[in-house]
Amino acid sequence: MGLKIRNFFFAVLTMYLLSSAAGAVSETDCSTNDDCKDIDHAECDGETTKCKCSDGFREDGDTCVKRKVSETDCTNGACTDMDHAECDSGTAKCKCSDGYKEDSTDGTTCVKGAVSETDCSTNDDCKDIDHAECDGETTKCKCSDGFREDGDTCVKKKVSETDCTNGACTDMDHAECDSGTTKCKCSDGYKEDSTDGTTCVKGTVSDKGCSTNDDCKDIDHAECDGETTKCKCSDGFREDGDTCVKRKVSETDCTNGECTGIDNAECDSGTTTCQCSGGYKEDSTDGSTCVKAVSDTTCSENGDECGGIDNSHCDNGKCECDAGYVMNIDVCTAENATTAIQLGNFTVLLCALATLIQQF
Repeated sequence: MGLKIRNFFFAVLTMYLLSSAAGAVSETDCSTNDDCKDIDHAECDGETTKCKCSDGFREDGDTCVKRKVSETDCTNGACTDMDHAECDSGTAKCKCSDGYKEDSTDGTTCVKGAVSETDCSTNDDCKDIDHAECDGETTKCKCSDGFREDGDTCVKKKVSETDCTNGACTDMDHAECDSGTTKCKCSDGYKEDSTDGTTCVKGTVSDKGCSTNDDCKDIDHAECDGETTKCKCSDGFREDGDTCVKRKVSETDCTNGECTGIDNAECDSGTTTCQCSGGYKEDSTDGSTCVKAVSDTTCSENGDECGGIDNSHCDNGKCECDAGYVMNIDVCTAENATTAIQLGNFTVLLCALATLIQQF
């Protein structure tokens, strides 16, 4: 019984292998094109009664694949239906025109070649490539000084890719020569821009290197971090680009469960950050202090409790903004100014919505 099962298994396996081993295109018998229909881009050769690949295609085992540009015969001295290709009179085969090359996928199309693959004898031959010129030694185009090859274009070199000129970096603001690499680098406190790295822009506080606090003296409220050897904002301040600004009350960490140095504030045990005590709010300027809102400030008709709030008066025991002014936490601002701010914010919102709609 076991022998029968084994023989049956081998018989099935043999039949499968025989049926799956398709022959080459030119080994397939035919009498009409219909006999070759299971092979894409194939037709019947009436002389051999075998299938063959149609014009523009070549045999690749049991399939027909498109010919590479250089495998394609010219038609009446031309290469029809093939962009950027021309006939090589010596081989009677097609070839990609100057400045183009066969694509790297299957070589069936001509694509723009790299700058250094473009032949030239004078600079005029490279005029279609911005910032390129002819290299007399290689007779190929090359990118001009200050530019580098990026496929078929020349793009400006990054600061760190630019060679120093006589130990200096001319025509480049806030850059200097790195004597170790003889390449340019951004000066301390500056970094390559995030767009293409071709300019030096002001870095953040933590981009500036330091060894002592004196190295950070140009940044108010900053000091040197001995571990990172970078500048950092002092306690109570946070980094805002290249400056240190006072932290908002709600951004300030509690110290031993308290908010020292901040009047009318207390520690939020849940977040371990400070918050304004009841009846107080973060000020409208930078949020670094806790103040009474205009309408939370108590007053007496004869007192001067509202005197410290411009454009306000006492009304029923509470300060209130004068006519034409509206409350903005601890200050009274002119209504037209508030309206202008609201309209400005609304305009920004509309622009953002318009941008989103265009993307969809």
